Amino acid sequence: MSAKVRFVGIDPVYKVLTIKNYYTDTQDLAKFTLVYKGDTISLGKLNLISGSLKCPPKFFAFFSVPDIDYDSGSFGMYDNRYGSQINPSNFCDFAQWGRAGQPYEYLADSMKFWKKGDYINGNLSAFNFTGGSTDRGVTYWTAFKKPLLGLRIVYIKPYKQQIGIKNTGNSNVDISNLYIANDTGCSDSISRMPFAVLKGKLNLLKNDTIILGGFYMGDTVGSAALFFNINRYDTVNLLDYVKWGRGHSRFAYLAQQKNIWDTTQFITIKSNDSFHYIGNFTKLQTGAAFWEVYKVDTGHVDTTDTTSIQSYYISPEKISIQNINNVLNITNNTVEKMNMELIDQSGKILTTHAVQMGLNEYNIANLPQGIYYILVQKDGWKMVDKIMIND
Repeated sequence: MSAKVRFVGIDPVYKVLTIKNYYTDTQDLAKFTLVYKGDTISLGKLNLISGSLKCPPKFFAFFSVPDIDYDSGSFGMYDNRYGSQINPSNFCDFAQWGRAGQPYEYLADSMKFWKKGDYINGNLSAFNFTGGSTDRGVTYWTAFKKPLLGLRIVYIKPYKQQIGIKNTGNSNVDISNLYIANDTGCSDSISRMPFAVLKGKLNLLKNDTIILGGFYMGDTVGSAALFFNINRYDTVNLLDYVKWGRGHSRFAYLAQQKNIWDTTQFITIKSNDSFHYIGNFTKLQTGAAFWEVYKVDTGHVDTTDTTSIQSYYISPEKISIQNINNVLNITNNTVEKMNMELIDQSGKILTTHAVQMGLNEYNIANLPQGIYYILVQKDGWKMVDKIMIND
């Protein structure tokens, strides 16, 4: 069987798989099954980063495959458009990188999709398919080095569990699949709880900064390490590192290997201190010497800044806010009770209410015409939206 839905891009570092539809009509990619590490999963159950599962002819779809290895691995694919069976008759594509002998190599060889013993040689690279719909094998794949993400930790306030990350690169970056870890090994994806976006967006524009809250990094002693992939604690996956209170720690050694931190150095802070990066983002300007403790804490994200409130991250899957005929409707799509504050343009809090699960209605017809802000929060998780009240 020779389906014309093919692998055309593999990025093991950023965990992205690209599929192209070579057919002349739209194909349902959910009817194709990916195999890797001996496991099988429908493309429809992967995280679709860009494109559509109903893929038009000659179009691409980009999928996140979070647990693939960057140094060696393989992908195979089955065509299940005409049945749910997984057998050699509907095996339709294969590629492996880093070393030979990956799962499904023998099947791919017997089906003449790949020659046994061949692999794409390009550690820490992304791979592109250069052939056409009927071309097979390693000769149609090229490897190229990916530019490093320009992401740096720029602000930390440990007692408020706040961390700022700046995009210093030349393009926008979706940081939702990155991880932050502390020296105890506690870690989580930025897009999951307990993280909360306090200011900015997960799709981080170049030169912009996002402020995150909710993840414990330590108090007067602590650390924060920014990783590509939390399943691989190594220098390849480590993007940035900050240490305060003492020198030696778990990830400091990785940071020293990558020349971004000296294990003997740390930032000295007192209770409630916050600190920020003051270097110029070059590799030479890394480490404790390029961090400064705020002499007078600016508060950073503790106050309600109505001049930049539009840039707060809105999360409609958790909370939706509508002003319908001067009745404020707040729908809480979580099981948690939250708190709501109604704020005027000067930053003054006019009223507070509990926000229960489900629909909550508040009459705001008595307020003067103007712009107001709604702050919904719980345990460090915040969301802000703007409403207009008309007479």
